[in-house]
Amino acid sequence: MNNSPRIKFYCRSFNKELYLLSRGLYEQAGYPCIRLTDQTADGYFFKMLEDETCDIAINVDEDCFITDLDAVLALAKRHRLKVGSTSVVRMQEKVCRAREIPR
Repeated sequence: MNNSPRIKFYCRSFNKELYLLSRGLYEQAGYPCIRLTDQTADGYFFKMLEDETCDIAINVDEDCFITDLDAVLALAKRHRLKVGSTSVVRMQEKVCRAREIPR
């Protein structure tokens, strides 16, 4: 059984050229990059929380260019170990109840 966390990158990039440039790094490493341009700032956050197909969602601003992907992934995995996945599940449930979103 694979215990590796499922990771996705998210961005709200309205500049397609910047999005395509940054997306290439994640996708070459095997991580999807989801572009959400049809959301408000809080709607974008809620969409990330609603995603149950990933364990770690990493927000990347369109003007952020990561040069050391391994360092970002290590940081995210280390933080996940401290927080634990049950905290994320509880947070998702609270958000879904607050917005009346069926889980």
